[in-house]
Amino acid sequence: MSIIVGDAVHNLRSSLDLVAWQLVEANGGRPGDTTAFPIWWSEAQFRGGGAGYLKGAHPDAIKTMRDLKPYKGGNAALWRLHRLDATDKHRLLLVVGATHAETLYGFSIGGRYFRVPIRPRSPTTLLENGAEVFRVPRIARNYFENQPDPEITLYVALREPDAPLGLNLRDTLNDLRRTTVDVIKSFAPFLG
Repeated sequence: MSIIVGDAVHNLRSSLDLVAWQLVEANGGRPGDTTAFPIWWSEAQFRGGGAGYLKGAHPDAIKTMRDLKPYKGGNAALWRLHRLDATDKHRLLLVVGATHAETLYGFSIGGRYFRVPIRPRSPTTLLENGAEVFRVPRIARNYFENQPDPEITLYVALREPDAPLGLNLRDTLNDLRRTTVDVIKSFAPFLG
């Protein structure tokens, strides 16, 4: 799963660099080795060199990029995408079990088969080693213990120091995708 997630993150981050390249070409410029979509550690670093990565792009495109605040503390979603991509370049992203999403039991009663999902009221508790995922109420234990093994579904998340943990990996990736699409759309007027 780490490889798949890393690939998705890298493709999202790379699409921003491809847009930077296209912004320069669309303005009649010639992209170079440093043409990229800048995301920096700090606002000061960004102010010192951010626009240089779009050298040759339309001035309004550079202003749009600056307005996005692509640096740590300026745009949390872009920073998260950038840090996850940078981490994935050096090692696998750490995908962890985050919360219990559902336990699915199958029952045979009178020759009919039923599947019953049991979900927690609010799946917001992070799992730790040895965590109890699900407990069958005492009154129903005898019946549940005679059934086949339940199917337990867990939400998984990324556990990375520079990318705050989201409780649901699918939601995290969708948020990163939406951010990337929104950024790309903001440059549409400059892409001819």
